[in-house]
Amino acid sequence: MGPGYGTRDVGSHGQAGFRAFEASRDGECRHHERYGRHGSQSATKAANGAGSQMGSTSTSRRFAVCDCPECAEKLAKAHEHLLEQAETVNATAKELARVRRDLTNLQGTGVTAMEVAKVLAVWAEGRPEKRLNLSPHGARARQVRLALQLGHTNPPLPCEIHAPDGRKKPHPPKNAICTATDELIEAVRGLKLVPWVGPRGRCPAGTKGAQPFDGIEYAFTVKEAMRNGNGSVRMVSESQIEKMRGIYRRSLVAPSERWFKLYESVSAAAEDLLRCAVDAWHDEAPENTGEIVDLASHRRGAA
Repeated sequence: MGPGYGTRDVGSHGQAGFRAFEASRDGECRHHERYGRHGSQSATKAANGAGSQMGSTSTSRRFAVCDCPECAEKLAKAHEHLLEQAETVNATAKELARVRRDLTNLQGTGVTAMEVAKVLAVWAEGRPEKRLNLSPHGARARQVRLALQLGHTNPPLPCEIHAPDGRKKPHPPKNAICTATDELIEAVRGLKLVPWVGPRGRCPAGTKGAQPFDGIEYAFTVKEAMRNGNGSVRMVSESQIEKMRGIYRRSLVAPSERWFKLYESVSAAAEDLLRCAVDAWHDEAPENTGEIVDLASHRRGAA
């Protein structure tokens, strides 16, 4: 041993100095013998600062560090390693975000997305707004997609994929598109004919006392009360689609044909009313049945 370090008791500080002297002689660091597993307080804080970028300090505590050059080098290497891990995590997160964006974009290029875009284009045609949200992931596209899930409505259009009863055909053409899209387009065109709502129901735009309700959701949905009674919500309805389709189909009929169909309907109603009247007369006076029939025939001929 060197001078000044005999067999006398030198105390805790003297023992620490003696161990440091022995470490310098042996060429190794024994600082962890005094400060335990985690090394000095200042070095531990520095290591924790490097490990905080990964959200944990467990990696930095593998090393027993102090202020000597060897421990400083170890700390620098640990800090560099943690930075590399942080860069790897960030790169992985960016790659996952890119893949998620690609999947979202692919969802907007499928057949269903093209059908939704077709319906939205018909609705947006001629509207005064300069900017409309026609994104395949927007609220309007979601309404169209829900309406497409209903399938065909009455009267169903001829379809290469589905039979008239709604069942799917066994071997449809490869690039066939369901005509349910065309049915929704008819509903949208019917909505555009009567986009306002007044005291007597739907009416053309500009009707006095009416207000515009021309959103695309009004072509497919109706307002239904919630089960808990707190408010209402709009739900996709086949009856609403059929109603709007009927408005559009009636607009395609020529005036002469429209009047003739009205005459047929009124004539059928008159026949039913006359039959009810004959039955009532027969119940009131069964003995005059013959006269009643002759009177009904005479009135039918006069009509």
